Amino acid sequence: MRIAPLLGRRPPPDGVVTVPLKQRVGRHVHVVRRADADCRPSIRAAVRALREAGERVATG
Repeated sequence: MRIAPLLGRRPPPDGVVTVPLKQRVGRHVHVVRRADADCRPSIRAAVRALREAGERVATG
């Protein structure tokens, strides 16, 4: 058995059946960046978007 997140999942091939899990499965996302990366607006925006998305997922 394999667990496939909804993110990026395509329709399964013939013969493969998907079933929902009975309990939630968590995941951690880490961002690694250089110390001086905050001076770049694109980096700040990406980190902010990831943080906001994580907060939305966490609150359900």
